[in-house]
Amino acid sequence: MIDAKIESTSDIQEIEVIGDHAWMRNHLEVTITPPNGRTMTRSGYTLTILRKEADGRWLLARDANLVS
Repeated sequence: MIDAKIESTSDIQEIEVIGDHAWMRNHLEVTITPPNGRTMTRSGYTLTILRKEADGRWLLARDANLVS
């Protein structure tokens, strides 16, 4: 995928924060255009679990997706 153009959109459907953990249901659409120009678009829902670090940053802990 060298020199491929990748674009994506994310539409958060639901998010909940409980202390130092959060989960998010999201609809993701990814478009990839390789150098040969044959654009591929994939979309679907994701479920993401986030964890808040001691320094305040939120990091991805788990991710499951149905992007196809």
